[in-house]
Amino acid sequence: MLAGTAAGCESARSPSSPLSRSSELGRRGASATPIGDADEDGARQAAMDAEAPEGIASPHEETSAYDSAAAPPPAKAEPERRPLGANAARDKRGLGAAPVAPGSTGRDLLLKATAGPAPASATSTLRGGDVDSAAPSPGRAEVSEPAGALRTAEHPYSTFAIDVDTAAYSLARRSLAEGHLPDLASVRVEEFVNYFNYDYQAPPSARSNLFSIEVDGARLPTDASKRILRVGIQARRLSATTRLPVNLVFLVDTSGSMSSSDKLDLAKRSIMIAVEQLGIRDRVAIVTYAGGVSRPLAPTSAKNFEQIRRAVASLESGGGTAMESGMDLAYRTAAEMLNDGSLTRVIVMSDGDANIGYASPQEILKRIDGYVKEGVTMSTIGYGTGNYRDDMMETLADHGNGNYAYIDTERQAQRVFGLYLMRMLQDVAQDVKIQVEFNEKAVRTHRLIGYENRKMADRDFRDDRKDAGEIGAGHSVTALYELALEPEVSPEDNLATVRVRAKEPRGVKAKETALAVAVSTVAPAFAEASNDLQFATAVMAGAELLRFSPHAEGWSFGQIAAIAHRVAKSDPDRQEFVSMMKQAQALTGEPLASATRVTKD
Repeated sequence: MLAGTAAGCESARSPSSPLSRSSELGRRGASATPIGDADEDGARQAAMDAEAPEGIASPHEETSAYDSAAAPPPAKAEPERRPLGANAARDKRGLGAAPVAPGSTGRDLLLKATAGPAPASATSTLRGGDVDSAAPSPGRAEVSEPAGALRTAEHPYSTFAIDVDTAAYSLARRSLAEGHLPDLASVRVEEFVNYFNYDYQAPPSARSNLFSIEVDGARLPTDASKRILRVGIQARRLSATTRLPVNLVFLVDTSGSMSSSDKLDLAKRSIMIAVEQLGIRDRVAIVTYAGGVSRPLAPTSAKNFEQIRRAVASLESGGGTAMESGMDLAYRTAAEMLNDGSLTRVIVMSDGDANIGYASPQEILKRIDGYVKEGVTMSTIGYGTGNYRDDMMETLADHGNGNYAYIDTERQAQRVFGLYLMRMLQDVAQDVKIQVEFNEKAVRTHRLIGYENRKMADRDFRDDRKDAGEIGAGHSVTALYELALEPEVSPEDNLATVRVRAKEPRGVKAKETALAVAVSTVAPAFAEASNDLQFATAVMAGAELLRFSPHAEGWSFGQIAAIAHRVAKSDPDRQEFVSMMKQAQALTGEPLASATRVTKD
């Protein structure tokens, strides 16, 4: 349960919008309340911007550390980069005492402990051995440095586009199951956190309510002087009778690199799982690419199940990887199916390798940019290891206005293409942006955890020309902040204002929803917080440890597994996460007794 909630995209003061859950507010007091009309607020802000003296930025255009147009932030806004307690911290993490070079970070310590020959299935020089001196594999994504805490007095705003991708979590699960740590570049905290379902309240049934916003928080279990704030968005759900028909073009990589059973065979099974979810109003086409391109299935009604099954069964691997040519044919096929009364999406199924024609995602995207503007969206589904290109698949999905998932088992295929297919296909809001304005009198510093490649300039929040993320029917999005409060704050004081701005599908003008949050929202001890908040915090901490974040000090895999186990209940996905943390604990040599007590004050 969450301490505050608002419905969007209408003004949060709408009488039909639930403002809280009575049981929670009865225990804690009203800690979050809606604020005035968002459109009026935007008009007032525009007037303030227009009236600002020349050469002086308006309050809403305060520069931030991630604003590309801003000057470098002051040194005090940078994260502190220091050894994590040297040998003492090493012992606490179960890494064993060893000489520590001056300036070593937690990443250096953990890598030394896990150094050794990489398994045959390893796909990156970032696993084992001398990582810092190893050259990255060609075309791999660079490691994103975790963002540091920002001083609220200088940076009151935090602005980012939502992200509903989940591939990073699935990639890490596979790596740990195979006995090695995941690539640093593939560990994205927000994708770990958003892999799981949380008990967010659905927005009211009115069509204008695209999503609801909810917040809660608590003291951080590893440092009770800091707080964790959770911001959640729940998109409107659609029934089978109210959803639009869909046109799906499966673009299948049939090159030689896809020959293993966990690649093409699993992709073929994934297509059939998806088709089983479709109805007579939906249509399917299949395009393949290897050394050349082909179209084994022209646009066909989903009711022709046997015809589709035969086309899928005919797919065989071999040859090079002409992804760019395949993308071109897939989008031309999608254009044939495009109409105002349906949704059209290209679903790329590949290991991301491209070695014929244009090979970078940027070059490929230039070729299909016009189709994206016409409303053809793209999702990418990754398969396999070895030459896997996480960077390619993520970038294609981001710029194709879609999402990115990774499938390594039939259970995961059932999850993506069975249980959650409509989340992928039916967008209910587009260009969704979040902006949190922190009160400098209450919050000394704030740190958005993850979303490094989704951050936006503060001034772009109300610029509806700026592209952002999409949210599908029934999807939820979660963001976590680490806060340090000012001393002597009162529980009734304003902590922050959360604003969400989004367009309806194919819309031009965005609507805005806002929610005011009180300091009391982050007052509870961690052990008294909701199960969802405790679990999301544990997942965040696990990702921070796996990417060797300097902010992971004080956490251990054993402690994370203990917290997650306590609140996982019977959820198989959450129980799987507990097992992953135990695998990481064993891989890093962390002692089984490393689970520490959760602070209660």
